[in-house]
Amino acid sequence: MQLNYGTLLARLSNKGDDMTGDERDIDGMVATVCAAAAEAGSHVVEVVLTFNDAKIPVASIDANNLAALIRAIRPRLVYCASIPFNAGDQVLTDLFGDDADEALLDRPRVKRLVAKWRSRDGHTAQASAVVVADGVMHGLLVEAPWYGEYEADVGAHSEETDQLRNERERRIEAEAKKRLDPLVKRLMADTRFAGPKVGHSKRLALACELFPDEDRQVLSEVVDMAENRHWLTAGR
Repeated sequence: MQLNYGTLLARLSNKGDDMTGDERDIDGMVATVCAAAAEAGSHVVEVVLTFNDAKIPVASIDANNLAALIRAIRPRLVYCASIPFNAGDQVLTDLFGDDADEALLDRPRVKRLVAKWRSRDGHTAQASAVVVADGVMHGLLVEAPWYGEYEADVGAHSEETDQLRNERERRIEAEAKKRLDPLVKRLMADTRFAGPKVGHSKRLALACELFPDEDRQVLSEVVDMAENRHWLTAGR
C-alpha cells in the first residue's frame, strides 16, 4: 500500500483515544513528512530499509508497490527473473554447494529426495525483481507455496549432508596434498630453502622461480606445507 497524507490522517483518527502521547508524536512526525511529500508530488514507498553486505539500503517491497514505483519514476532499468526448478540440480546445490560432484546424486537418500520433487521440474520456484532508485535497491522476492516444503525436506537431510560434505572436503584436501607433494619436495630440496635468514616471503619468491606456471596462491600453500615439514624434521 502506498502511504499518503489522507491515509495516515484516517489511521490517526481511527486510533482515537487509544493512542499514547508517544504514538501521537511518532505518527504526527510521519504525517508531517507525508504531507510534505504530497505537496511535492513525491511517490512514497511504505517500507523499512535494511542493509545488505555491501551496505546498500534495501527496501523489501511487494509486487503492487513495486509496480506503482515503476509507474511513478519510470526507471530505465528493471531487473526481473523467474527461476525454474530442476530437482537434480537444486538438491545437489542445496545439499553440497555449487561445485558438488554429480556422483552424489547416486546416494540412495539423495536419489529418493530428487525423485520426490522431480514432478516440480520446470515449475517456477522463485521470482525476483529489482529497481534501483535514488541509491536504494527496491527488491521483490517471491517463492512458490510448495518451495517452503521443499526447503524443509532438504533441511531434514542436514546430518547426512554434513557428513558427506566433511568426507568430500577431506578427500579434496588429500587430493590437493597429493598433487602438491612433488612441488613441496622439490622446493625443500633446493639449498636456498633452508638458508640463513630465510622467511616465508623469500621462500615464496623461490617457489615462484622454480614453478613459474603455478598460481601464486597455490605456491603460498606449497610454501606453508614445506615450512611445516621442515619444522617437524629440523625443529626450526
